[in-house]
Order: sequence, then structure tokens, then C-alpha cells
Amino acid sequence: MQEKIKILIADDNKNFCNVLVEFFKQYNEIQVLGVVNTGLDEIKAITKLKPDIVITDIIRNDTDIGLKIIRHYEKKSCGPAFLVISATRNKEIFFSSRVYSYIEKPFDDYKKIINEIHIISAKIMQEQRDK
Repeated sequence: MQEKIKILIADDNKNFCNVLVEFFKQYNEIQVLGVVNTGLDEIKAITKLKPDIVITDIIRNDTDIGLKIIRHYEKKSCGPAFLVISATRNKEIFFSSRVYSYIEKPFDDYKKIINEIHIISAKIMQEQRDK
């Protein structure tokens, strides 16, 4: 049996987070480890829960905390893969080794998220085999 893909959701839009959690319930291969709304909670949750993928927004509560967290893990050259879902475009995220995919808000096709999660998960498994 394949291990579940462990996901952490980090976004200050609580309604969006709730929709994602409910959406993921129909996918047995996805395990939502938690939902966080602040940068500090995101760092704590990543450290404690060790997700495979963090779904994050770049801007939260009018700060670029999502981008700062991605930079933090890029400097460490370790940590989770990031799936950025944001209305904010920042060219820097496209050059980050920790950002595996980007989806621009708003969108209406939540299956796109599942497709990206599967692609990211396959990349992570390949990277682990290549080590």
C-alpha cells in the first residue's frame, strides 16, 4: 500500500482552507495534517508534522510571510515541497527549488490542485530514489 501524501494548508482565508479540507476528504491518498493561518504557526507545523507538501499563499495578513517561509526552507536546502496558490505573482517563487508548482487565484477547478499534488508527489519520490 502506498503511503498517503501528507499535506499542510497555510492560508489566512479560512473559508478557502475549509473548502480545501472538505475537497480533500474524497481522496484516500491525501492526508491533511493541519491548517494554519499565520506564518509562525506554519513554521511550527512544518517542524512538528513534517508534511510532504505545503499548500501556501504568498501574502497573508498584508505581509509576504509565505514567501519568507519558502526562502527559509530554500536556504536550508531541505523541508517540504511548496504548492503556491496565490493571487500574487512574484517571479522569485518560480526560481525557488522548494516551489514545485503555482496556481493563480481565483480558480474554479479544484481538481487542478489534486493533479498538481500528484505531480509533486511523483517528483518527490523520484528525488528520494535519486539520492
